[in-house]
Amino acid sequence: MGSVASAHRPQEDDIWWTNGQTTEPQQAPRSDATSLNRLSEKNQLILNDFKFDMERKHEKRREILAAKKREFDDLREEVARLRKENETLKLQSPDDSSDGSRRLGEEECRLRDSVEVERLANENRTLKSELKDKLEELQKAANLLDANRELKTNIAEMQEELQKLNGVVVEFEKEREEYKNHVVALKDVVNVSKKMLLLRESQLKELKLKVESIEESLSTKEMTILSKDLRQEYERQLQSIRNLRTLYEERQRSDHREKEELKRSLEEVKKELEEEQKKNSEATERIDELEEMNSKKYDEIKALESNLGLANAESRQHQAELTVINQLFSEILLGFNNNQDIDLDKLMVTLKDHHELLQNMVVSELSSASSSALPKVLLDLVSQVSAQEHCDRDDNSSYKLETIVEESESQTPSDQINSVEEIVELLPKVWRVLIELLSHQKAPTNILTHEATSQDDPCYKTVQTPKGPSLVVSVSQTFIRLKDLILEKKSLEKETGHLKQLNTHLENRLQDQERRLQMVSSELDKTWHVVGKLQKQHQLLHTQEKILRYELAQKRKLLNTLKEELEYSREKWQEAREKNSKTEKQWKQLRVEFASRRNTVLSDELNNSQESGYSDERSSDDEPGYESDASETGLKPSTVEEEIPDQKDPEPADENDSNDVQKTSYCLVSSVIEEAIAAIVKNEEATCNNHSDEHTADNLVSTNSEEQPAPSTSQSSTISAAEDRLSAREQRLRRLEGLCGQLVEQVTNTTKKGEAISNKLDSLHETYGDGSVSMSNTVSCTAEDNTGLKDDADSNQK
Repeated sequence: MGSVASAHRPQEDDIWWTNGQTTEPQQAPRSDATSLNRLSEKNQLILNDFKFDMERKHEKRREILAAKKREFDDLREEVARLRKENETLKLQSPDDSSDGSRRLGEEECRLRDSVEVERLANENRTLKSELKDKLEELQKAANLLDANRELKTNIAEMQEELQKLNGVVVEFEKEREEYKNHVVALKDVVNVSKKMLLLRESQLKELKLKVESIEESLSTKEMTILSKDLRQEYERQLQSIRNLRTLYEERQRSDHREKEELKRSLEEVKKELEEEQKKNSEATERIDELEEMNSKKYDEIKALESNLGLANAESRQHQAELTVINQLFSEILLGFNNNQDIDLDKLMVTLKDHHELLQNMVVSELSSASSSALPKVLLDLVSQVSAQEHCDRDDNSSYKLETIVEESESQTPSDQINSVEEIVELLPKVWRVLIELLSHQKAPTNILTHEATSQDDPCYKTVQTPKGPSLVVSVSQTFIRLKDLILEKKSLEKETGHLKQLNTHLENRLQDQERRLQMVSSELDKTWHVVGKLQKQHQLLHTQEKILRYELAQKRKLLNTLKEELEYSREKWQEAREKNSKTEKQWKQLRVEFASRRNTVLSDELNNSQESGYSDERSSDDEPGYESDASETGLKPSTVEEEIPDQKDPEPADENDSNDVQKTSYCLVSSVIEEAIAAIVKNEEATCNNHSDEHTADNLVSTNSEEQPAPSTSQSSTISAAEDRLSAREQRLRRLEGLCGQLVEQVTNTTKKGEAISNKLDSLHETYGDGSVSMSNTVSCTAEDNTGLKDDADSNQK
């Protein structure tokens, strides 16, 4: 009902459809025409369909409003007719009519009024439903208008881009015109050159005819003038020239062959030199190895010589010691043996019998006083074997020993009957006796040092004489001394052997330790090398970490900006919702006022039937006001939201709008890129065609120049100018090719950067990822891709 008043308004031109222009025809510039013509056919068809649908909906709306207006006019006419009938009935009814007739008239009026009220209520309901439908259609039309506005903005952007492209096309057209002018000039030059060539050919023909006529006239004269000698000299010179030519050709061939042979010999010499160098390196390595082996062997020889000298010295020392020992034993045997009939076997048997006694005596030998007991016992045993007399040991041992000692001391060397050969024969038995004796004694521990400190001369003993104490050589002490020295020597030899073994073992251990030290040093060097590599890797990782941190900081900044934009959009949305709520409140107030007015009208009609004319006038006065209110508020989209109880959230709509905007921007960028590429391809084709035309022109010029023997200065200047133009054109083509290559590289770089960023974002999402972070990363990636595509499009346009 609110849109009834708009049916009487005259149709005005839609500003949006006319794109802000009046109905008067205006001539658009050439660039706009070309841009509109170059729109894609699909977009034009879509726009035409959209315009046709909008016009059809406008016509339907106008027809519906006209039908509603007719219905309201019919209702008003019926109300006026009923009022007139009521007035006529009132006038016709007499004053003196009865109460029954009045009641019947009132009941009839009431029934008529109730029927009319029901009919009006039904019509009001139908009108409400129609109003709802119309409001829905109006909302759809508003949405279509919004979409139309967006499309118009997109079309305006496309037009701007098309204007830019048209500028580029105009520049290319200018260049094309320049190229055409150049081609025309070159064609003129070619035509002029052809004409000049034809003239030259005609002149040449004339000159040839003149020369032939002159030759014919002078042939007779030449034959008489030129003699045979001149002809012969001429032929000789020609022959000499030919000979020289053949000689030079032969020399050139020989030089070429010599060069090839020298090259081959040089290559062979190089190969031999490389082989000799390899052999020399191998020989030097072999010499180094042999020198190392020689030094090792020299060290071994020196070590063996030193060991041999030590062994010889030790063997000589042992031989000297053996000679001394043999002399001592011979002296001992010659000193205490007077008889030659000593039975050494019996002596051995007796020593074995008294083995335990001798062992106990050796063990108990600790002081110098008891050290003389052992030799006395040995002499006693020897005397017992020689005399074979059995006497008491306690009574006669001391006397016999003293007599033996005195006799031995008083004996002279002249009384000795034993010879050296007999002593040598008896030496093995003596050795057995000595071994038996030494087996009774343990290795002395620091006996020599103790004796050296206690006595100055251990081989002598003090004897009381009438003149006083005197030192006398004692056999027993010398024997014991000799025994101690022998044992000490053996112990020292054993110790020296053990020390030598220890020394060799320690040397081997030292060599092993040196080898291990070398291995450890080499391993330590390797580990240090690995540590250096690890440090380098650490530095690289540190730098990569810095790069990632910088990228994360940039992405955080992008996220913060996006959050700020989201907050700004939410604030705007809240403001829009507040405005919508305000409009809803106003609409509810208007509905309440309308309901109150309707209730007042009904109550007035029911209660005051007599004053129906006034109430009808009031209702007729109120209806236009209602229409004006409805017309004022009917265009607002909040009326539909009043009818819907559950409102949907606006955020999905915003997301869909943002996705649509992104898609449209991506389509626009892709279309711009495709158009730029097509323009570049067209320019390349045009330049190629021009280049081919120029190439043909150059060929013509070159052929003409070859045929022409002596060109003029004007022709040379024009040809040089044409060559300069051609060189400039080639340089321009190369620049265009370089630009195309740069564009391709930029596209590949952007794709690679996008892939790298996506991979990094995936890795970061796997490590630090949450839902919000992944959404922010995807948003930043899309923003970067859009910016990269825009930059590529700008570069293509440039």
